[in-house]
Amino acid sequence: MSLTQIGFPLAIRFFTPIGSFNTSVEDINNTIRTRFKVNVSDVRSLTTHHDNAPFTIPATGLWCRFSVLPGESKQVSLGRTKRYRIPGVAIAQLFDDIEIGDKNIIEEADFIREEFTSVTDTSVTFRSPTISKPSLDGKNWSINVNIPWFADIIG
Repeated sequence: MSLTQIGFPLAIRFFTPIGSFNTSVEDINNTIRTRFKVNVSDVRSLTTHHDNAPFTIPATGLWCRFSVLPGESKQVSLGRTKRYRIPGVAIAQLFDDIEIGDKNIIEEADFIREEFTSVTDTSVTFRSPTISKPSLDGKNWSINVNIPWFADIIG
């Protein structure tokens, strides 16, 4: 009998089968960055700055700074092989020219929110992202998309 047959249709979406765990925080970071690149940067032709990568801020136009921040891990299973859950947040900071207004960054933020809402990608589970209020940052409009996530590793 499947989980959907017994009335748990959403349980399948968040179930991580044995054998599909990440082996390191680096694997988790790569999964999150790759999802952002493939589903957002490449699709939307969005110039994106990733942490610890060389980058020159564009003189004009929409661009993004993307960061992955892991939180404190907690043991979530007992036995010989222990499983640890790492929560975290990925932050997409969007910037656009002040003369353009905030419409473009709000639309881009909404696109990012849709791509990361309640999905699991290579055993990283994303929860519901939040979008901050647009604000002025020097000569740019700025908005943040906070993407909460969690992943399990075997320790």
